[in-house]
Amino acid sequence: MELNKQQESKIRVKSGVLKRGIKELKMYEEEVKSGTKKLEEIGSGHERYRQLQQVLEESKTMVLYTNNRLENARDDLEKELESVVDAAKDHPQILEARNLLQSVPAI
Repeated sequence: MELNKQQESKIRVKSGVLKRGIKELKMYEEEVKSGTKKLEEIGSGHERYRQLQQVLEESKTMVLYTNNRLENARDDLEKELESVVDAAKDHPQILEARNLLQSVPAI
């Protein structure tokens, strides 16, 4: 038995959400690193210090928010894969989704 179009579409969409979440998490983590470095470089007496500090706090908040979204996306994809019949476990979309789940950073 193969995947029907609806199952394949759901898995593709949920995989895409997870991929996008991973990409966003990396981006926000990089923003936190670069923002922290900038704050250390300019010092608290600089006129833009408060503005950069606020941007850094927003980035930290987005890391937490994105972690939650990533965890939900991972859970959704896992549930969808559990609902797939064993006969379709070798389908390329299923294999790609399982590999993606293994690549998700620990949250």
